Amino acid sequence: HERLYRYFKALPVKELPDTLAEMEPLFAAVAHGCKAGLHQESLDEVFWKRITRGKEAYTVHKLGAFGSDLACLSHFFAVPWGQPAAGLKEEYKVEVLNDVAFCLRALGRLWEAVQPMKAGLEMLVQQKNWKQAAIGASNLSELLLTLGDVPGAVAAARQSVTHADQSGDDFERESDRTALADRARDA
Repeated sequence: HERLYRYFKALPVKELPDTLAEMEPLFAAVAHGCKAGLHQESLDEVFWKRITRGKEAYTVHKLGAFGSDLACLSHFFAVPWGQPAAGLKEEYKVEVLNDVAFCLRALGRLWEAVQPMKAGLEMLVQQKNWKQAAIGASNLSELLLTLGDVPGAVAAARQSVTHADQSGDDFERESDRTALADRARDA
């Protein structure tokens, strides 16, 4: 698998392929890299650097390829959507969970998006990353409200306020309180 990872990683003519067809070797590289136990390297050097292009999120924002991203991200999990592979650094596991939840929501697979959102939120709390935990709880609240789980949405909104208070971020505190008031009104 490691040889195939290296082969497919080097195959595209362009360092940053423009189309999904041109990216096919990179998708194969990720699959083989993960099977070879090179999860972190495959994530850093292929998925984020060449497929999604970091914060640009090229595949989803330019190509609308949520399904392709989700398929590629599946290789970074020991247990799909709940437990990222042990070969990833802790701080990257949350990113993979968030990316999966984003893709699942975009594909209309809302119930499936709940698990990675909750798992990512738990990791953020363990890391004491209060601002991101507040954002994650707020996103979870919005998703649960969309799914009709009003009590769950209110509970997640309360959690977002708690984490926002711990973060000390004034904007986050204000916006999460507004979301809680909105959810509580619906209850």
